[in-house]
Amino acid sequence: MFRLTLSLLLSVASCSPSWALQATPLEEQIRAADEVLFERGFNRCELDKLQPIIDSELVFYHDQSGVSYGSEQFFTVTEKNICGNQDYKPIRKPIAGSFSIFPLFDNGKLYGALHQGEHAFYIRRPNKPLFKTSEAKFTHLWLLQDGQWVLKQVYSFDHKSPEDVE
Repeated sequence: MFRLTLSLLLSVASCSPSWALQATPLEEQIRAADEVLFERGFNRCELDKLQPIIDSELVFYHDQSGVSYGSEQFFTVTEKNICGNQDYKPIRKPIAGSFSIFPLFDNGKLYGALHQGEHAFYIRRPNKPLFKTSEAKFTHLWLLQDGQWVLKQVYSFDHKSPEDVE
């Protein structure tokens, strides 16, 4: 019996894990929205790409810089603090395996999703390697509005410097 169980476990473990790694359509959509938010908006400063995915009444809670309200304040802060100095540019990288996505339903109809994860932040300088400045956790509330995922609330917390990260 033990050999059969071990044999079965080994054969399952050696199979292609693609079935286990297949993302659901919701996960693919939220990951795509995260890509626009951070890779296109935060890292590349293509702020025009953010316009359709940021709710006009966005509320952003940050454990170090306080609360900001509305898309106008979000874009002002992003343009100044994230995109204002390309010689000392903040860069965000997600921490592999840390993302969790939870669907939100109203009587069986999908209306939103909570996206939780961890990410690391770096500074990019011309002709120098990236240097890590912090790691943090986040929770995003995404709402489905007219077929488009829109960021409604952000919680950015537990920021730690590289030396404080275990």
